[in-house]
Amino acid sequence: MQKNKLMRLSVFLAGVVFLFNACKPGQKVWTHDEEWANPEYRGTGEFHGTVVKKRGNTMLCKVCHGTSLQGTEEVQGCYECHFGPDGGRTPAGSAWQHGLLQHDNQSPEEPVCNSCHELYRNYGLKPTTCHDCHAIAPELHPLGQAWLDKKSNEFHGKSTLVCSSCHDLKSKCSTCHFDATGSKSPPASGWTHGTTPHNQLASSEAVCNQCHTLERSYGNGPATCHDCHGQQTGHVTGQAWLDPKSTQFHGDSTLTCSSCHDLNTKCASCHFGASGSKVPAGQSWTHGTTPHNQLASSEAVCNQCHTLERSYGNGPATCHDCHGTQNSHVLGQAWLDPKSAQFHGDSTLTCSSCHDLNTKCASCHFGASGSKVPAGQSWTHGTTPHNQLASSEAVCNQCHTLERSYGNGPATCHDCHGSTAPHAVPFTAHGSSAKTNLIYCQQCHAQPADGGPGSNPRFNVAVGSLSSGCESSGCHKANTAHPVNWSGPDSTSHQSAQNMAAACALCHGADLSAGSGPACSNCHTAGSPLAQSNCESCHAKPPSGTTYPDLNGAHTIHNDLAGVSDSCTTCHAGAGSQTALHDNNVVNIAFTGYNAKSGTANYTAADQTCTNVSCHGGKKTPVWGTGTINVTAECTVCHASSGQYNSYVSGEHKKHVQDEKISCSECHDANKLAPVHFNDISSPAMIEAGQTIRDDLQYNGSACLFTCHLDNKRHTSGMTW
Repeated sequence: MQKNKLMRLSVFLAGVVFLFNACKPGQKVWTHDEEWANPEYRGTGEFHGTVVKKRGNTMLCKVCHGTSLQGTEEVQGCYECHFGPDGGRTPAGSAWQHGLLQHDNQSPEEPVCNSCHELYRNYGLKPTTCHDCHAIAPELHPLGQAWLDKKSNEFHGKSTLVCSSCHDLKSKCSTCHFDATGSKSPPASGWTHGTTPHNQLASSEAVCNQCHTLERSYGNGPATCHDCHGQQTGHVTGQAWLDPKSTQFHGDSTLTCSSCHDLNTKCASCHFGASGSKVPAGQSWTHGTTPHNQLASSEAVCNQCHTLERSYGNGPATCHDCHGTQNSHVLGQAWLDPKSAQFHGDSTLTCSSCHDLNTKCASCHFGASGSKVPAGQSWTHGTTPHNQLASSEAVCNQCHTLERSYGNGPATCHDCHGSTAPHAVPFTAHGSSAKTNLIYCQQCHAQPADGGPGSNPRFNVAVGSLSSGCESSGCHKANTAHPVNWSGPDSTSHQSAQNMAAACALCHGADLSAGSGPACSNCHTAGSPLAQSNCESCHAKPPSGTTYPDLNGAHTIHNDLAGVSDSCTTCHAGAGSQTALHDNNVVNIAFTGYNAKSGTANYTAADQTCTNVSCHGGKKTPVWGTGTINVTAECTVCHASSGQYNSYVSGEHKKHVQDEKISCSECHDANKLAPVHFNDISSPAMIEAGQTIRDDLQYNGSACLFTCHLDNKRHTSGMTW
């Protein structure tokens, strides 16, 4: 028994010695020596990895780094450099092994990898970036500063290598340059790199600062504005200038800041106005005094100096930094995590003694009472449906986030509905999906969320920044689920609607006889589009009735003609289905060809006649729908004696028709004419005219062989037409 007690005591003392040697006291927490994280000390008792491996467990680490080794508000966790609490150097589930190729699919893990593998090589590690390995071959280029420093003889800008053989120039070069050419000036800026003034280049700062940084990674200068203008005005840069404890602190300077700086812009990042004030305007509070619990709206400015990291040695940091000690409650995850034994919701402390509950609690709760349900809602937290809570998303997401910071679930809407109502984000196919099943969209994006035909929903439930949901997207009109140009000519036309019995019926009524939307019969006068498809719900094809829009007129006669049959565009070019002209209540006439020799085909709506159409020989047509032509006797109604494509000017027509006054029927057989008369109306030539000659004239293709009844003269083959 005594031996066991001694053994336990020795283990305890060893742990104390270890903590004493490995850690040193800081302001509030224990910190390690620099060697603790430096892999150059691997294998020694100075390096954390060696110590933990020899000890065989992380029990002592958890004292400061948290029970899950994820760190605390003040102490870094293992996960910032490792993939998991076991110190893994390979992402979970990855088949890749650390230090081996290929690793080109590890870009999502870059933040963790770069904790050790980064350009500055804090711990002398390599490789760093892609260049570091992939430049090993002697024909490639050096790495690091020699390759990036323009003062170096091996500067990449002087290289003759073909960069595009390894790099996507549009992606890689644009980190430091303004396009794949390596340009050092923003496009269309008119500015030449290295010249002044450059005070209009603030929007390009991210690219410029890749080389021009205060650290001057590659020896380049100038760095930021201070770097040049600081020399002219004689002040230092960096921490010495910003740290109140420094003898060169800018607050103690006698320089005239406005000679170089726009004080309203630059100073306002850390101060309350161009005067450098440390107190918000209108406040009677004196900086450094208490209470200051009414300054929540000024937190962003205050935290420039008062941060948990205390960048410039300032204190206190945030509210917790002082009040966490006075009120004896823990900070960070333990205080906010509902699964924690120290969860603030279970605390008996009087929160209002330090906090303005209306301001602080409202970040995560609905009101100072800590309510988890928006005011006026009959909904109970944790129940469904909750599809009307979009306006409360900002508060809900403080706990219900995809990361589930405090182990809570579900996260966002997609986290549940991604499995039962799966659609991608952004939902690029939502148009075709909505047409197929608009009721599916209704359940989340409309109010009411259900109800079926005649429920008249509005698709105005807020989505993200769209306060009126689909209706405020610019794609949908108010009070409708339609996209814009619903009656127009493009792919959004209502003629592309699908599943009408379910989708259209939501607003147009179960039988489409009207709801919040009009009755379809207002336009579809010939029948319901549920029963009649395409043109036939408005008019026959071609129209065959007596009332508009199913108005026959002369459609039936014209539709029997070769080249015209079932081709609406012959006379209605540009006004067909899904065009802007199609449903404008005007009969739009525009011909596809059929221009007469005398001019362009034209329709006059006033008297409903056509002129200059080749099929009527350029002559004015009879009135549409009421006029008639006897095609066996009234030949000259369409055939002019000259000047048109169908004029009777060939051969001996003049002698026979004009001089001898012989009628057309003396030579042309009406019975033969009927089947071929209109075969050539789409052509300027009359290629079948010879097929209509009477048989008794014995026409052989060039001459008639008969005895003329006028003078009993025998026609012979030598008397050609």
